Amino acid sequence: MAEASRLNVGEENDMGEVRLKEDLRCAEESGEQALASLYAVRAKLNSAKKWGILDIFGGNLISSYVKHSKINEVEGLIEQSRMKLTDFQKTLRGVEIPAELKMEVSSFLTFADFAFDNPVTDYLVQTKLQTLGEEVEDTIQLMETLLEHIREQ
Repeated sequence: MAEASRLNVGEENDMGEVRLKEDLRCAEESGEQALASLYAVRAKLNSAKKWGILDIFGGNLISSYVKHSKINEVEGLIEQSRMKLTDFQKTLRGVEIPAELKMEVSSFLTFADFAFDNPVTDYLVQTKLQTLGEEVEDTIQLMETLLEHIREQ
């Protein structure tokens, strides 16, 4: 009887290990998807920033249009990233991931950038892009660190 209960305890420990490994595998997969989406945000954001620099230093209505087109794409990618980060957070069961990616170029600033098309409005938009770029980089670093810890388990 005692031997049978020892076997049950051993089986429970094995099942716990299997569950833990499966949970870690799911968390790693979800984290990799979130990280890939953040990389896509970073790439598109860098493209928007390049167009923003061109716009500041002699761009025209076309460069403003392309810049804002890229910004719209960044906004969509950020929304996808938020969903993937939320999924990752759920797989970690309550671990808080401080990712407050906010991409909002106000409609007035967008209007002013097109209507006035001057270095001041171009600079204001570029400043918003730079701030977002820093937030994205911080979130990428956090995700890379979390995934590294998950892989070490």
